[in-house]
Amino acid sequence: MLTSSSRTGQTTPLLTLEHPVTRAFNGAALRDQRRLAGVPASQLAAVVGRTEDAVWAWERGRTVPPVDVAATIADALHLHLDQLLTTSVMAVA
Repeated sequence: MLTSSSRTGQTTPLLTLEHPVTRAFNGAALRDQRRLAGVPASQLAAVVGRTEDAVWAWERGRTVPPVDVAATIADALHLHLDQLLTTSVMAVA
């Protein structure tokens, strides 16, 4: 369970079982991190064994890479995989 500490030292749960969390690949984050690293899409594609068109499709959110490829992308850009994912908390009715 994730918690947050207040100034009084008390912890407040941020996520509980009543609030399911989903993780999704974030193509915009891939594009931004790739550009910050100065890595051309063609070079990243070669490193992960995919086409340049596949990299562009991931960046535009048209498709998502398999988990193993996403991990290879993160490694190639010297990132933690979490930096290429978005987190959303689903409300429970």
